[in-house]
Amino acid sequence: MIGGKSTGLVLAEKPSIGIAPTRLYDQSRYANHGTHTGITMVQLPSELWVNGSAGFDKITISDAASIQFPMSFAYMIWLNITDFTIRNELFVKAGSGNYSFVETNGIPKVVVKSGAAEKTTDAGSALTTSTWQLFTYVFNATTGHGFIYYDAIEKANTNLGVNSLDTGAGDLTIGNLATGTRPIVGSYGLVKLFNYPLTPAQIRAIYQKERHWFGV
Repeated sequence: MIGGKSTGLVLAEKPSIGIAPTRLYDQSRYANHGTHTGITMVQLPSELWVNGSAGFDKITISDAASIQFPMSFAYMIWLNITDFTIRNELFVKAGSGNYSFVETNGIPKVVVKSGAAEKTTDAGSALTTSTWQLFTYVFNATTGHGFIYYDAIEKANTNLGVNSLDTGAGDLTIGNLATGTRPIVGSYGLVKLFNYPLTPAQIRAIYQKERHWFGV
């Protein structure tokens, strides 16, 4: 967490031998704990445990006011996608029209909704296949801009023209659609959600702190 304001760093529970974990634990005061479905845990050479794709894998966090994000927010996820021939879903907030995904050309897009208008931030360049990268999205409600970063390098800065977003009641799904039909193909870990817009300096600090766990 940064400054105690984060909605929580979501970490995968270290699996017991022969037992798949079923819970993720939000380490913030909001206690937005998540539920694993169908996830295979993978241990990296650094001994960090990450989530590996098993086809119908996903993380579900029950709806709560602290994850509805009507104003500024940010999220981060370490990705190692091995197949861009299908659309890889990253975050989907049911009921709000806010979601993010990696298109079949390897380019991430983030869609947020304000009233009847859907606003899209397109990264403009593809992620690298089979390579660990830190994906970050920031919505700054004060400026109305959406930002995408790879490895703390800005890839998109889009004027969305809105200063608040729809919330809606519904669960947050990470790594798939709620239906389980569009998983992240590969591995992902160290998911973080923030209820304020991260600055470039904060993103760089997190990237530098975590990159060695992923061998980059």
